[in-house]
Parts: sequence; structure tokens; C-alpha cells
Amino acid sequence: MKNTAAQWIPLAMLIVCVFASRPLSGQENRLLPLTDKESEAELVAMIEKGAEYQSERDNEVGFPLCYYAATGKTQVVAAMIAKGVEVNAVPKHGLSALTWASKSGQKETGQMLLDAGADVSLADTHSKTAITHAAITGYPAVVEMLVKVGGSLEDQYIGGYTDLMLAVIRGDETAAAKLLAEGADINMVTSDPKELTCLHLAVIRNNSKMLAWVLAQKPELEPESYLGTPLALAAAERRAELADAIRAAGAKK
Repeated sequence: MKNTAAQWIPLAMLIVCVFASRPLSGQENRLLPLTDKESEAELVAMIEKGAEYQSERDNEVGFPLCYYAATGKTQVVAAMIAKGVEVNAVPKHGLSALTWASKSGQKETGQMLLDAGADVSLADTHSKTAITHAAITGYPAVVEMLVKVGGSLEDQYIGGYTDLMLAVIRGDETAAAKLLAEGADINMVTSDPKELTCLHLAVIRNNSKMLAWVLAQKPELEPESYLGTPLALAAAERRAELADAIRAAGAKK
């Protein structure tokens, strides 16, 4: 039987339909880019078309979720969560997506991650949690958000410094006041070096303004440490102004 053009039309149409329904070559395996060149809508479209967003990248952030949480791309984070991304995955550099959002002050993406099951207690390779990073970088609104879901204000990492201690070291009264209001203990002590308090740390930093703030919180005035009491430390370092302020608060030794 002789083939005619009419006989080939259905077959040609079938081939066209099959290829039209498939993603473009390589699209399903394309890595989701970690740049600001594409709009959120374009990135979401890439995810919907099969762009790969789960694998760890060889860069500082590790996972795409970490990058877009840190940069506040809510639509992209929402798209990944809807696809079932692992929100508690920790890359080799040790910072989870929640930690990246927290240290970057991205409260909205942080809340999205918490709602999706992000673990507030996950710590990095230096034992710092998301709330510690938020306190260090000075985002009290993020600290408050994390406290509400169980974040600990007294988590200690290497050296035993609490978030409040870090704020005192930085001389950040705003962050320190926020932490104190949320329940941080002004009299907590470090583990290594041994038994330093916020009062000791203000003397070590030679910060008279921060020392005045700490004293206003009515801390223990004569806690002993390997450096002695805060007053003894100020005297040993010949910091007369600080020593006078501590004596004026009532310290005797």
C-alpha cells in the first residue's frame, strides 16, 4: 500500500505533543541560581519547572533555601517550602536557613521557616543558635520572635558567653536591654575563661557607658572570677573611673 501525507499527519502530531509536554533539555536538572539577577517570580517559575534547589552548593551559604532566607525572598522561600524542602538541613558551613534569616534580620522569612517546622535550637559549629546570631548582629525583633517559640536567651557557645554578654562586649545597650527584658540573667557566668560576669566584661572592654548600664541593672557587685572581682580587676588595670563607679554602687572589694 502506498503511504500518503495524510497517513503521516496523526503520527507527526503525536510526536509534537510528546515533545511539547516535556521540559526543555536539561531544565529539570538545572540548578536554581543564587543571584539577584532574576526576579522572585522568575525564580519561582524555575522551581515550578523543575530547577534543582535541594543540593548543597560549594559556597558560604550552602543551600539555596539558606541564601533566599537570608536575602528575604519570601516568594522563593514559600515555593521551596510548598515543594517540601528540608527546612532543617545544615550545610557543611554549619548555618541553617533559620540561622541565616536570623543573623540577616529577615524576620518574615524566619517566621515562614518556623511555621514550616524549623528547629530554633539548631546550633552551628561554634554552638551558636539562631537567637545568638540575631543578638550578635543586633536584631531585637528577631530575638523576640525566636524567644516566643522557645529560643533560649542563655544558650552558651564556645567560651560560655551568653547573648547578653555578647551585647555587653559590643557595647550595644539596645540589644542588651531587649535581652534583659526577655529574661536574660545579668549574673550569668562564663565557663571558659572561668566565671566572668557582664560586670567583669564591661571592665575588660574599658567601656564606662556600658559599665554604668550594667550597674543600673543591680547585678551582684563582688562576684569572684579567675581575674578577681570586677572592682579588683578595674584597680589592677588602673581604670580609676571604672573602679570609682563600682565602689559608688556599693562594692567593697
